[in-house]
Amino acid sequence: MKQTIMAFQCFAKNANEIGVSYAARLAGRFAAENIGKYVKKGQLITKQSLRILKPMKKLDGVKIMSVLSANSVRGVPQSHMD
Repeated sequence: MKQTIMAFQCFAKNANEIGVSYAARLAGRFAAENIGKYVKKGQLITKQSLRILKPMKKLDGVKIMSVLSANSVRGVPQSHMD
């Protein structure tokens, strides 16, 4: 049975409103979907991958996994996805 991944969408505008860089909001989170060719769904978003992805126009609105969006009754889902 395939598990539905609940995710939050991060926007650069929201990061700017709280005085934090967009990269800082994304670094260390797990991607809920593929981001370009460099970060796969379920992979950790690193500072190195963000340096490569920064020129991409579609980087705004990245979906990330969060404990707050987890719908599992048995704890936090693992980072590996099918």
